[in-house]
Amino acid sequence: MRRFPWRAAGFAFLEWFEGIAVSGEERFVKPNPEIFYRLLMRYDIVPSHAVYIDDSPHNVSVAAGLGLHALRFVDAHRLRQDLIVLGLPIHNM
Repeated sequence: MRRFPWRAAGFAFLEWFEGIAVSGEERFVKPNPEIFYRLLMRYDIVPSHAVYIDDSPHNVSVAAGLGLHALRFVDAHRLRQDLIVLGLPIHNM
């Protein structure tokens, strides 16, 4: 049984993304680099053009080592500032 589609239904913001890799479906969990490789390859993502956000320092470190812009989530204010530094458009919600 796939659990993610059921859980994702309650989070409209997930529609913003073109692709999602869910560890339970991929059979790899972070920080295993394989889950990152799968996402990058499946959606033809250039790591330096992507942003990875996580609250786990270890996961952020692995993503950064693969060339992604890796941001550690501490709080919403800090994340907003980090995204602005990267030049991403920020919308008020």
